[in-house]
Amino acid sequence: MKKTKDTEYLYLSANIRAQETRMIGTQALHKMISAATAEEAYKTVTDAGIGVDYDYRDFESALTQELSATYERLEKASPNPEMFKIFRYKYDGHNLKTLIKAHASQSSVQNQPEDLMIPLGTVDAKTLVNGLRDGDFGALEPKLAEAAIQARDSLAKLNDPQLVDVIIDRAVLESMSALAKQYKSKFLTRLVDANIDIANIRSFIRIKRIGQDLHFLKEVLAQGGSIPTERYFDLFLKSFDDFFEMLDSTPYGPALSGAYDAVKNKGTLSNFEKLCDNFMVSVLKESRFIPFGIEPVLSYLVAKENESQAIRIVMASKIAGVDPDKITERLRDTYA
Repeated sequence: MKKTKDTEYLYLSANIRAQETRMIGTQALHKMISAATAEEAYKTVTDAGIGVDYDYRDFESALTQELSATYERLEKASPNPEMFKIFRYKYDGHNLKTLIKAHASQSSVQNQPEDLMIPLGTVDAKTLVNGLRDGDFGALEPKLAEAAIQARDSLAKLNDPQLVDVIIDRAVLESMSALAKQYKSKFLTRLVDANIDIANIRSFIRIKRIGQDLHFLKEVLAQGGSIPTERYFDLFLKSFDDFFEMLDSTPYGPALSGAYDAVKNKGTLSNFEKLCDNFMVSVLKESRFIPFGIEPVLSYLVAKENESQAIRIVMASKIAGVDPDKITERLRDTYA
């Protein structure tokens, strides 16, 4: 197990605290929403130093470049650069799902993988394309490499794209958990456990509501969170009230209880999804008063990813002409 020393992050923490003041928070997002045009809204983004050399219509590329620069900066300055792979795995997962599905549909993805993949994973797009061609994903983390082959074979045999998502998403979460356990950091463990728990809670509710069986639930849920998967299995054939009672004994109950009625009465899950995302932000905010160490570094990285997602929602909505009130409803809590 690798021990992380707070003092090793003294300079990086101080730098991050300065960078946080430039992040786009709730007030800036509302300014974007109320802007007359998408181009005017994008000015708030460039004023924060993001995407200055990009046209507002190419905001996706600007956000990807900003996140890439953030990862590179943190990895270069950190005494534990390998740790950041924990947060890059989800991009490997996205790229694998995109590649495997496109290949099965005989898409031209093999000729232009960069058009469909996000260049933020641990393995570049060309290596993944070659891995699919050769049946060898050895460049990936072992759990993800195994899942890639399994997902490819399952899709070829059963022609069910949902299985690709199930197999890859579970491998991403379990890869995150496996690497996090190598570091002696309570905050990192809590952050990764919360990711897995929230993902499992979401899956449990969706699967139970649509009437899928217990076998499917067992295929979906990831190991490694603070709530053992056996608790979900035991509660699956019981009522939602029994499930909520279990949640109320965890940190998730108070945060998600506002959506209980909608969940069990088959209402919209939009508020439930929002509360899940807001809980993850609340975990990040636990590091606010820690002056230096791994906590502010990890919180800043995840907060930058959340910032990009919020900007993406606003910009895409502004370009599409969505009503400002509707855009506001879609926003989650922010770290900044």
